[in-house]
Amino acid sequence: MGGETVNSALDRNRLFFSAMVSSTFIHASHTVDKSQHEPGVALKDQPFIHELDFVYSGLTLNARYGINSRWGVALNVPVRAVHITAGFKDIEGRNLPEFQSIHHRTELVAGLGDVQLTGHFRALRANAPGQWTIDLSFGTSLPTGGTEPDPFVLGAKGQSHQHMFFGHGTFDPVIAFELSRRGESFRFQAFGNAKVPLVENEFGFRGPRTIAGGLGIDSGFGTQSWRFVIQGGLFTELSAAWSGQLARNSGRSDVVLTAGANYLFKGGGALIMLARMPINLTVAGGQMQLSPVLTIGYATSAGFE
Repeated sequence: MGGETVNSALDRNRLFFSAMVSSTFIHASHTVDKSQHEPGVALKDQPFIHELDFVYSGLTLNARYGINSRWGVALNVPVRAVHITAGFKDIEGRNLPEFQSIHHRTELVAGLGDVQLTGHFRALRANAPGQWTIDLSFGTSLPTGGTEPDPFVLGAKGQSHQHMFFGHGTFDPVIAFELSRRGESFRFQAFGNAKVPLVENEFGFRGPRTIAGGLGIDSGFGTQSWRFVIQGGLFTELSAAWSGQLARNSGRSDVVLTAGANYLFKGGGALIMLARMPINLTVAGGQMQLSPVLTIGYATSAGFE
């Protein structure tokens, strides 16, 4: 989540481009339901706990073009990679290092996510310090990311399956807003966004509906080359569904704290550095330990006559 400004996208005939690289680590675990027992393994040898370590990395490319002072269009392209380390424990909490599972395995999963295409509208434009700006965006994700068959159906048949994939396989509506007020030395910001999958894909999967929002402030503190930002917000991901049934171990809510700095180059462009700390409030079906999300990137713009 975040309150990314759309100001640059709404300058007439100006293209704004950014490339952002992010990484984080997540540890998750859950007890094993009887429906998740491994085929051909005696009851006494079944694991009691599945443990998973995820190292997430991602590259996000964003291009936005200002048609005029009120309207713009944007394209967001995510590329994702996740290294998964799977572990298993018995009822006494002892590791089962040689255990092989149809549910989880140590592996690297990588690929393109769902591209987003959005339109941007400046409902209110500030002409002087102290005035408000209101930006709205709306559009859809495109089914460019990979999908997988229902892992719960395959698991019930005793077949190996995949829980990790980066696409929804559907066109999902996305909306966002940003309300900002620039003072003499700072800018206040309120923002929100939502992604609302409405239909199932070819495998019966409906992606999780997400909503996020927050408040932030940024300032150069009297400098010409630096801009510092602090944000706080909430993120909620509702459960995904397979064939109309809520997916097991799906859904979470987090408080998200963000701090960052932008360095503005004299010749144009900016170096962007962000650290986001999600603090988990709720998680469905198990336990989750989150780590800071570290992001570094570069942004620039160019005008066209």
